Amino acid sequence: MLDNVHGANTGLEVEFDAPANGGGGTGNVHHFTIIYDLFIAEDQVELQCLWQGNDTNTNDGEFFLECSGGGFYHDGYIGEDNWPKGEWFRIAHRVDHAANTAAIFVNGKKVFSDDELNAPDWLWGRDSGFSIWMLTDDGGETDVEQVYCANLAIVDDLVSDATIMELGGPDHRGIFVDVCEWNLQDESPQDGVGVNATLGNATLTPRGMTLGTDWGIATTDGTSVPHINGVPARFLWMNEVFGANTGLAMQLEATGNGGGGCCEIREFTMVMDLYIDPDQDELQAIWQGSPTNVNDAELFLDCSNGGFYVRGTGYIGENLWPKGEWFRLAHRMNYPESSAIFINGEKVLSDDELAGDDWLYAGSTNNPTWLLTDNNGGTDVGFVRCANIAWVDGLLEDADLLALAGPDANGIFFEDSAPSLPADLNGDGVVGGADLGLLLSVFGTNDAAADLNQDGVVNGGDLGILLSYWNS
Repeated sequence: MLDNVHGANTGLEVEFDAPANGGGGTGNVHHFTIIYDLFIAEDQVELQCLWQGNDTNTNDGEFFLECSGGGFYHDGYIGEDNWPKGEWFRIAHRVDHAANTAAIFVNGKKVFSDDELNAPDWLWGRDSGFSIWMLTDDGGETDVEQVYCANLAIVDDLVSDATIMELGGPDHRGIFVDVCEWNLQDESPQDGVGVNATLGNATLTPRGMTLGTDWGIATTDGTSVPHINGVPARFLWMNEVFGANTGLAMQLEATGNGGGGCCEIREFTMVMDLYIDPDQDELQAIWQGSPTNVNDAELFLDCSNGGFYVRGTGYIGENLWPKGEWFRLAHRMNYPESSAIFINGEKVLSDDELAGDDWLYAGSTNNPTWLLTDNNGGTDVGFVRCANIAWVDGLLEDADLLALAGPDANGIFFEDSAPSLPADLNGDGVVGGADLGLLLSVFGTNDAAADLNQDGVVNGGDLGILLSYWNS
């Protein structure tokens, strides 16, 4: 929060370590995008400067919110009711100084386009020896107010309309939050070939394993492997997989965070939907930070008592997660300070109980993180099933993890919170005779909609699933 901050060399000073671009001379960044998550109180009525190109902050800023009407000052007063007071909003300012154009976006919507605005100043970048200033200028009462800023990003490029739209509105996790998810729906998985990602650009690749013996992808049958909340779900299984360069290799594209420089991801949250057979009584590795999987994992399930083994903490807890049923595990890591574990949305081990045991390798290193495996067989890994995997390069709040709650056949970060019944083939909200007729009409074929267990053919297994939902 800044409260009426103004004056020479006063405010948030930014030394922008970016090379010149867009035809700019030494240290002149002509192509850039600045994004903020902001809050302005409803009683604010003056201007609020957003950024200032003058290196000593001794003249008027380049871009202002106009707080009396919800517009802007940008080469003149423009707009009204473009952004909200009294609530958080995300604003993006994209400037092409070389083309003398600019655009403004609020919560992902373009409110002023490139053909409506002239470019303001450029930014001082690397080799310039100068700074730029945020949320301040040289004026007092009329140019700055009380402003709250949750996140700020400066990009030395013209971020596309589509990307800004995708970023959407404010998010407490940050602006460029990398979320990756795998729902493990692959119909034809292969050794050494990455499984399909539902979200994000990271890869998840089975390495050093043999399909059908060490691992595979299957569908719950509702008996030996229960459905998830009554809904058939695809899952990946691994059978006592261990050893150097063996297991699920997760290759992230994210940059370092949490003070880890370019290469260490120190703040992250990992979420999995898991099933452990009732007869398992050894450890089950969850994730491994070694890039070649040649030492013990960082986090284990202790299958003998429903507790955990956390590197740096040791054995801890019992009866914290269930065998013989699906559950959702979340591990939030704030290396090196602490970590926390959540089961089905409930925090079962808090940050003051667990060590921050390890970081992950950033994308620039080309080193993977290993999942559900470590270097030791027998006592460290067993037979494990996993329906969904998600990774976030940030510390999800307790409330976020509570909202994710327990396992779901649809995934972890999915938009449709009210999925249709899997056997409701005609989409009328009830499973009945019409659905039975549709299934029988394609019996013996590979019709994807009626192949409810996804085994490649519509047969008695699918009929059984449909009848289990009859009149639902």
